Amino acid sequence: MSEFKNDGVHVQEYEYDFAVDGALAAAYDLSAKAGAKVLPQGAFVKAVHYSVENAIVGSSSTMAVGNTTSATTYEAATAEATLIADYAIDTGTTPFMVNSVGDADFIVTIGTATLTSGKVKFWVEYFLR
Repeated sequence: MSEFKNDGVHVQEYEYDFAVDGALAAAYDLSAKAGAKVLPQGAFVKAVHYSVENAIVGSSSTMAVGNTTSATTYEAATAEATLIADYAIDTGTTPFMVNSVGDADFIVTIGTATLTSGKVKFWVEYFLR
C-alpha cells in the first residue's frame, strides 16, 4: 500500500450563462472558457453538483451535462420546467474515470429549443489516482 497521492478531493467550478455562453440549442464546452480548466487525465470524478442561479427558460428546452465522449456522462437531459431558480442537485454520478481527452472537458448541452434565460453553476468533485 502506498501513501495517499494527493491533497484530497479537488473541486473544479464551471458556469453556464445563456447571456454569455449562448442561448441556441447546442453543446457548450464550459472547460474551454477563459479561466476554466479541463479535468486532469487520471481524475476519478466522485460527484457533480449544480445550482440553478437563474431559471432555464425557453420553449420546452432541456439541459444535459457531460463531456465529448458522452453528452450525458453526468446528467441526462432534464426539462427546463425542473430547472427553476434555486434548484440544486447532486447528479448522483456513478464514479467516472477521466481516461481520455474526450472525458476531460465539461460540456452542457441545451436541447430542443433556444433559451431566453438561464444561469447554472456546477462543481465537479474529483481526486487523482
